[in-house]
Amino acid sequence: MRTLANIASILSLVLLTSSLMLSCASIKSHLKYTHRSNSVPVDAFAFVMVNHEIKPDKCLPGPREQECNKIIDQLPPLRSQGSGSGMLVWTKTKPVFLTAAHVCTVEHPEVYEVEDMRFTLSSDVKIQVRGVSGEVLSTEIIKINNEKDLCALDVPKLNTAPVKVSHRPPKIGDTVYAISAPYGINTPTLNLVFSGYYSGKDDRWHFYTIPTRPGSSGSIVLNENFRAVGMLNAAFLDIEHIGLGAGYEDIVEFLRDIP
Repeated sequence: MRTLANIASILSLVLLTSSLMLSCASIKSHLKYTHRSNSVPVDAFAFVMVNHEIKPDKCLPGPREQECNKIIDQLPPLRSQGSGSGMLVWTKTKPVFLTAAHVCTVEHPEVYEVEDMRFTLSSDVKIQVRGVSGEVLSTEIIKINNEKDLCALDVPKLNTAPVKVSHRPPKIGDTVYAISAPYGINTPTLNLVFSGYYSGKDDRWHFYTIPTRPGSSGSIVLNENFRAVGMLNAAFLDIEHIGLGAGYEDIVEFLRDIP
């Protein structure tokens, strides 16, 4: 029979493995100003900081349920931190911070079993965003689509002009831009700006020849007028100058139903 310490160690290892999949005031209704289209919208970039806590919750029926109930409250939670990229964008009714769904969430098993003990796991997520002003704002998920890997976050305070979504999708060969924080490289006075070309799509992803690495997830792809046309959600491990992600139609549809 393994000791409590051993069980806790095994649990932490399993949850850590799951966590590594994480690759990031009222608004007055008359505020309708938008970022100007003649400059890179670094002031609308959002550095997304996420803190996850996964912990044992309830013991499930089994041969060692009583023992499980005795130790469940002593098992340590697993805390992890991650970061991603995002941008302040307009919907039809209000601005939101738009980023990737996998930045906002972390995958973990619903039920874990060790030494004939079975228990559920619960998770808590705290999300903050930081802009060029350096102010850190706490925010919450208002809409998420895991299939398209899109996440909209509430804007508790409006400090700068949001960008608009383009009126048309990009064409192959169009120049595109992205402001990203790969590997968390970002400060209020440092914003990495990348450029490349829209390169079309396959059955799942749209392709952009923009350098993409962990931390780039959620970067909004912008056209030459700095209007949103896509997102960086994934990368080729061996070809860093190719980013994959959501396309124009995905973003338009996702933002359409936000109240």
